[in-house]
Amino acid sequence: GFTSIVTNLASLENKGFEIELNSRILPASSPLQWEVSLNAAKVKTTITKLPENGTPRNRIGGVLVWDTNTGSYEWKGGLQEGGRLGDLYTYHKIGVFGSDAEAAAGPVDQIVPGASKKKYGGDVNWEDVDKNGIIDTRDQVYMGNTYPEWTGGMSTTVAYKGFSLYARLDFLTGTTIMNIPEQFFYTQASGLNNLSANVLKSWMKPGDEKTSPFPRFYYADQQVSLNYVRGNSDNFESGNFMNLREVTLSYTLPKNLIKRAKISNMRVYLTGNNLKYFTRYSGLNPEQGGGDNGRYPMPGNFLLGANVNF
Repeated sequence: GFTSIVTNLASLENKGFEIELNSRILPASSPLQWEVSLNAAKVKTTITKLPENGTPRNRIGGVLVWDTNTGSYEWKGGLQEGGRLGDLYTYHKIGVFGSDAEAAAGPVDQIVPGASKKKYGGDVNWEDVDKNGIIDTRDQVYMGNTYPEWTGGMSTTVAYKGFSLYARLDFLTGTTIMNIPEQFFYTQASGLNNLSANVLKSWMKPGDEKTSPFPRFYYADQQVSLNYVRGNSDNFESGNFMNLREVTLSYTLPKNLIKRAKISNMRVYLTGNNLKYFTRYSGLNPEQGGGDNGRYPMPGNFLLGANVNF
């Protein structure tokens, strides 16, 4: 009665390297102290073994697409021996048809349901990758991978006469995110969502395709799979980011001020966490990569506190 189960299926090999550099910028005798730490890591994961199933490289899932390098149809993505996890494929939007006549002269779009495959001005012009005059599942192209190529960060501490300023940044590069909320907001795929502001830039008349990349708007995408619901390269965005993860300003009180209260050490501090993302991702949270189904943003917060030793 089960259509699928979750199990430990594959054998994986992880190879990579990690670099860490720590430096004291000023000599220990200096009243002003400054320390800097840098780290970065790169890991490549390869699927080494899958259960025998009679397919080449024991492939599970994936998509059959035209490979311009080999000039033939090849299975990409999914799980296959020698491959990797997380490859993303979808249809590549190369533009918007400017008129009904231009749409009629374009490739026959087999993804459009029903007997008539007619398209209109304002509909997306998909790339016909294999140049056969037909848009079908084999015309999907590589969009990226859900897992990062590089991760790392930097921290620095500056201290002077009881005052200390600590800051830490994290970064991640090489990941791709599918912005599913933007896709559904634009298409009204369920008919009940809020609207994306990009609807205001959608195609309405011939010539609009020259100034805006957004196709015409269908409520609940009544022409199913015409523009965004099937998956659109516009919705695959870079998940690269750098985050100002923490900044802490602290002060350790002089012992002659606190000894009367029988306190041996007292440090007060103000900490801010998740203060700023530097990213081009248009969604709320670039941290996880993969498909963004409407994840919550990482909350920023401030802490005021004291460490007291009696």
